[in-house]
Amino acid sequence: MLKELFSLTELCSSFSLERVSKSGAKFDPDKTQWFQQQHLRNTENVVLAKELQPLFKETVSIEKLAFVCGLIKERATFVLDIMRDGEYFFSPPKKLDEKAIKKRWKEDSKRQLESWYNELDVSISFKAKDLETLFFSFLKKNNIKMGDILPLFRLLITGKKSGPSMFEIASFIGKKECLERITNGIKKATQTT
Repeated sequence: MLKELFSLTELCSSFSLERVSKSGAKFDPDKTQWFQQQHLRNTENVVLAKELQPLFKETVSIEKLAFVCGLIKERATFVLDIMRDGEYFFSPPKKLDEKAIKKRWKEDSKRQLESWYNELDVSISFKAKDLETLFFSFLKKNNIKMGDILPLFRLLITGKKSGPSMFEIASFIGKKECLERITNGIKKATQTT
């Protein structure tokens, strides 16, 4: 089997000019992007966090950045993608995905999200695992389908249709910020629909 991924040390020891041939050589941007993704995924979260930290105007701890890197790097190609795709970890979304809101928002959505807000508001623990347990208990108790509320919860908190675990995101941003984003998101969503 042909090995495609090398560490810098492995590459240096395997490379020789005698084995270089110009026949059939071509640049493949898709393959280059794949290599970049693989190396990003194999890079330790702390290393990625140290690369990103100077880009933040406010001081964000390496530990927090490393946590975010761990959640987002699987979907990223370049280090800066982590910052761009994960900006909602550090500030509320400026806008919501209007198409997604229009597609997902139903007659009952506002009431369901307000009920979920109330569950979160009285929640004692805001750890991801506890939030997930609370969420599934809330669904069962209120006879709500996950697809009716989880995508909207994500949209209100992140402004996006997809991403890492919503319970990890909610836990990371904290209770106060999470509740504020839900309140503001409901206002924006009701204006959109």
